[in-house]
This record gives sequence, C-alpha cells and structure tokens, in this order.
Amino acid sequence: MARIKWDLDSETMLLRRFHQDTSGILSVRNGRFRDGRFENMWCNLIQDLVRDFEVVKNAILTLTAFHSSHERPEMKYTAIKYKGNCLGDLNKRIIEYTVFGIEFIPVEAILAATLTLGFADGWDQHTVTGILFLVSAKCLLEKAVEMHHIRPFSPDKLARIRPLCRVFVYMDVLSRLTERQQREVPKYDYLMDSFNSFAVSAPGHFYEVDSLMGCATSLFPLIGRTADLIQNVRNAPEEQRNSMAVMRQAMVLSEQLTNWRAPELDDINPPQEKSCEVKDFLNTAEAYRYATLLYLRQAVPLIQSKSSTSLAEDILKFLREVPISSSAILVQIFPLVVAGCEAEHSTWVKDRWSHMSRRMRIGNVDKCAEVVKMCWKNRGNARKTRQAIHSQGMGDSLLEMQEPTSIPGGLNMPGQIIIQHCSLGHNDIDSVSEEISYLGTDGQRLLKDEYPVGGTLHWTGIMQKEGWESESSYV
Repeated sequence: MARIKWDLDSETMLLRRFHQDTSGILSVRNGRFRDGRFENMWCNLIQDLVRDFEVVKNAILTLTAFHSSHERPEMKYTAIKYKGNCLGDLNKRIIEYTVFGIEFIPVEAILAATLTLGFADGWDQHTVTGILFLVSAKCLLEKAVEMHHIRPFSPDKLARIRPLCRVFVYMDVLSRLTERQQREVPKYDYLMDSFNSFAVSAPGHFYEVDSLMGCATSLFPLIGRTADLIQNVRNAPEEQRNSMAVMRQAMVLSEQLTNWRAPELDDINPPQEKSCEVKDFLNTAEAYRYATLLYLRQAVPLIQSKSSTSLAEDILKFLREVPISSSAILVQIFPLVVAGCEAEHSTWVKDRWSHMSRRMRIGNVDKCAEVVKMCWKNRGNARKTRQAIHSQGMGDSLLEMQEPTSIPGGLNMPGQIIIQHCSLGHNDIDSVSEEISYLGTDGQRLLKDEYPVGGTLHWTGIMQKEGWESESSYV
C-alpha cells in the first residue's frame, strides 16, 4: 500500500507540528502524568478544543504556521490564510458573549482562540503584543466572572477556564512592560481567584507551578501595577515625572516588591518533567522580582534602592542558576533584557540569547537580543563622546548646573545638565549629558551608571526610536 504524503502546510502536518514542537515553548511544564496525560495544557485542553471547534483549530494552525516560518518564510502566507479564516468567526463569537451573554460555543473555546492569536501576532511581527486580542480576552474573562456569579460554572468548566485566565495574566502583564499606550489595568488577582474554586493540589502540597508564570503567580499582578506606573511616568510631562504622587506610588510598589516572597520549596508540587527542578522556577521568579525593581528605579530614579548595577548583578545571579536544559529559560526574556543591558558585552548574556533563540525559534528572542546589543553600542558611543570632550581640555568645568532653560538641541528639561561652549553636535550633547549624569528635579545628582527610562541609552528608548514599541512592542 502506498504511503500518504502530506504537504508541510497541510492541516494534518501543522497540527502534528503543534503537538510535537510549538506547544513545547508555550509552557514550562512538558512532562506526563502517570496516567499518560500531558502536563502541558496546550497538549490536552487545547487539543480537545481543536477537535471540537473550528475557530480554535484555525487559531492553532495560524500560530504553528508562524512558528514554522522561522525556518521556512513562505509559511507566513499559510499563517495569514488561516488567520483570515479565524478572525471573522472569532469576532462574531466575542461580541455574542461579551455584549449579549450568548454562549453559542463555550467561552473557553473563544478565549483559547483569542489568546492563541495574541501569541501569533507576536511571532508574526516579532515586536507585536497582540493588544486587541488582549483587550478582547480581558472582556471575555470579566464577562465569564459575571456569568459565573449568576450561575456557577461546573468544576470541569472552571478547570478549563483557569489555565487560560493565567495565560492571559502572563501575556497582559508582559505587554505592559514595554508599551506606552495606556489602558485599564485588569484586576488580575480577582480574575484568577474567581476561577480557583475546586482547584485541587497534590496531597501534601499547596502550590502548582504555573505553565508560564512558574512560581511567580502572585508576583505578576504586582509587576502589572508597576508597569502601569511606569507607563504613567513615561507619558507624563517632564516636570511631573518626579511628583510627590509618583514618588508615593513608586515607594509603595518598591516596598511590596522588596517584601514579596516566593512559595516555600516544600510547599510546591514539582512538575513531572525531569529536565527542570522547582528551584529553576524559584530562581526565575526572583529574577523577575529584581528586574521589576530595576525597571522601577530607572523610571523613578529618586526612590531609595540599590544601584542599577547591583540590581542587574542580582538578576544575572539568579538567571545563571538556571541551566540551559531547563524549560524555565522559555520565560526569562524580560529579566534578561533588563539585566543584559547593564552587563555590557557579557559573553554569558550573548550565549544565553543564542541558546534561547535556537531553542524557541521565534523572532521575539532575536529582536530582544538586538535591542540589548544596540544598548551596549549606544552607551559605548556616549562614553567615547565624553572622553572626546575631556581630551579637548574642557574637563568638568564645562558642565554647569543651571536652572531649567532652553538651548538648541533639545536640552530644555527641568534640572537637566547643560553643556556649553562645546563643538560637538547636538545629538552628541544629548547622549553625553545623559551618560555623565542625570539631575533630578530636586537637585539630587545621580550616579553616572543610571540611565533613565525612555532615554537614548535605555532599552525602552531604543525600542521607541526604532518603532518597536508603542502599541506593538513585546518582551
């Protein structure tokens, strides 16, 4: 009998690739239970939904085709085809449920397709967060909570919605860390708690390692609130960025981040997969905590905290504890960006980016590695400019602290350091003034290794300048 040959872009081959390959980078849990079930929800829950609902199947085909396009660029056309097949039906189902409360197909199927296309957007453009899909997912979850309070869902339905809700929290929080477009912050804790009824942990254990947030499930809502404050700071007029209101919020968040603690090791139910250990997820959670503290310090530099260099060293210390064989590295992009920019020309950082790129094969990783390298280059150029100023015999006497003023080249921010009588171009002046130091509105001069968020020497500024940010950034 002749063997059937399937085209690589056929539904059968794409669904097979999703099960064997793509699903593995959507979860840090990829083992099997003793009864043969997969830990990875994308291999059991989503596979069931794919079989029963066309909209979910088309979303999964879209995602897998975009993933395949890393090696075969022509697969993008296949992805676009399946995305087109999915969008019309999905939009209709979202409106039916969120506006009219009509559930022609289960809300978990609509939510799964929505989140899948959110991932697909990022894998397509490499810097896209899928904002519209995240907004839709938020509406779906809030409506589901409302319906659950009116008529409680069955334990089986809650078990299907719960992991999807956590995927949404992970995606939404990370999208806020880079985008400047402000939108209402969901009540992350409330959403997750609303679907935790009937949740069962292993005997003797109280905490399950999440498929994406790992051991940081309770930390992510706090990261989301911190990201919201940083968005406010970046969008505020310069004179309001260190206002008393901002300072109070930043101090509260800094204290909460400092005091946050991961679950105790003995209370955690370990994953079935043998290639990773619980301590890998604990170290990753700590890396996220310190990365958020560092990001907050760079956004509101007048709050009391450790220096950027010290915080970056803490982040890298935790990341180094996680071996490259562990699935925990799948969710370490954000802390590696934040700390990597402070560890200029680190061989370890470059090697870790290379390994993550080979393992995940998505453009997001490559783009983030490029941002880090550009940050290193910009800071190096700024230091060379400063050295050029000193080599001309001008020295520090050229740096005069003045009242807020306006001069050519855009140095008109309150408390900004003014460089006079300098033959360098305006762009060089901007860079060197940022590199030498930054003067806060209260006159406090900060260390020269501190780079304000949104500046030309900070990764957010690079993303903004390159057009990789606004409503289409993704870490």
